[in-house]
Amino acid sequence: PRSIGIIVFCFAGHPCFPIVYECMKEPQYWMTSVYLTFCLAFMYYGGLGVFGYLVFGQDLQASVTQNVELLPQAWLFRQIAFLCFAVKIQFTAPMPLNAIMVALWRPEGPREWTPGRSVALVALTAATAVTAVTFSKQVAVVAALTGSLFTMSTAVLFPAAIDLCLACRYEERALLSAQNLVHLLVLIFGVVIAVAGTYLSVLDLIQ
Repeated sequence: PRSIGIIVFCFAGHPCFPIVYECMKEPQYWMTSVYLTFCLAFMYYGGLGVFGYLVFGQDLQASVTQNVELLPQAWLFRQIAFLCFAVKIQFTAPMPLNAIMVALWRPEGPREWTPGRSVALVALTAATAVTAVTFSKQVAVVAALTGSLFTMSTAVLFPAAIDLCLACRYEERALLSAQNLVHLLVLIFGVVIAVAGTYLSVLDLIQ
């Protein structure tokens, strides 16, 4: 569950895919862009893991920043790693938070960004920044917690549940029909990983 939470955290921007697709000037290139970006992400994350193992071997931690922290001559690299983590949090957190706010606090009138919604989003974003700074030495734990609790909810459970509800309502499917098997398996998997990953990550933070 911890590793799955970290993996899911890497793709926290998935809830924004529909609006990105809708705003594309040439949507026929959507699948090409998706394949390309996933290929780049695989090479980046996979390459980092391989090089981390080649350098640190069996001593490689869940987050390579934990290994870098033990190197006295790597002060600059530690600061760069922390900055990258903070930027990652600040660039990804507002997107799913905004999607959740729109779902729970529907815009009224012509103005989408009322003062109240703007203040709430800024406050939530500031809270994520404070969290990132506070737990900067526990990057892997924070990533696992964020991936298990928040990203799993917004990028896995919510889309699968909405799609299942729409299919049952407009295609007149029975909830437990064979056609909904994939949706049900995704929901079961997501709930198990979210609960177990969140529990284990909280234990890691406490310890």
